[in-house]
Amino acid sequence: MKKTAIVLIMAVLFQGLAFAQLKLGVKAGANISNLSGYTSQDLINDVKGANSYQFGILAKVKLGDFICLQPEVLLSMKGAELANDQSSAALNALSGLMGGEPIPNSLHLKTTYLEVPLNIQAGIGLGSLARVYGQVSPYLSYLIADDIDGAEDFYAAYKDFLSDYDGQPLNSFDYGIGLGAGVEVLFLQLSVKYDFSLNEFKEVPALGGLLDDVNPLFSSLKHRNLSISLAFLF
Repeated sequence: MKKTAIVLIMAVLFQGLAFAQLKLGVKAGANISNLSGYTSQDLINDVKGANSYQFGILAKVKLGDFICLQPEVLLSMKGAELANDQSSAALNALSGLMGGEPIPNSLHLKTTYLEVPLNIQAGIGLGSLARVYGQVSPYLSYLIADDIDGAEDFYAAYKDFLSDYDGQPLNSFDYGIGLGAGVEVLFLQLSVKYDFSLNEFKEVPALGGLLDDVNPLFSSLKHRNLSISLAFLF
């Protein structure tokens, strides 16, 4: 009886997968990323975008004639350029609290996330070989690496300094939602998507002491990312 039940369950699952038209794939693309939101004018004068890349795997599940679900697992590199004019007393005070470590004029922040978006696609077919679609993409990311290019010693000192307050200079998790569109032709899928982070890049209170009214470098900033990617389905 148990064997019969297992066989029936497996048959239903395989039939469901066949009906859903499951496809797997690999993808890669470019990231044009930035950090958006409030920055302390005492520490940062300007924030500009930076270019990077992403790559990973996907599974596309077709549900009926118009809807597809496409979960992905990606390595996504993001970043930004943070600039200061070296004229702030708070900037000098922060340097002093870090043991005199000089703060560069330009900070090229580089981060690497393990990102899991769920793309909910609604589209129409263009004949039997092509499809165009729009998509909504909630996502969850985990920070696996971060650095400031060309200023590694400063960043290490900054992390050590912040560890006296709450242990980590950056949030480990990020989450948000993306909006995008794409076209699929045969086994190729070209997509464009803009992601809005809903979590602050770093949430910490004012530093206190000499920096009582100054937030840390990344406080209140959120990721923004435009991705252009190409996937190969099989």
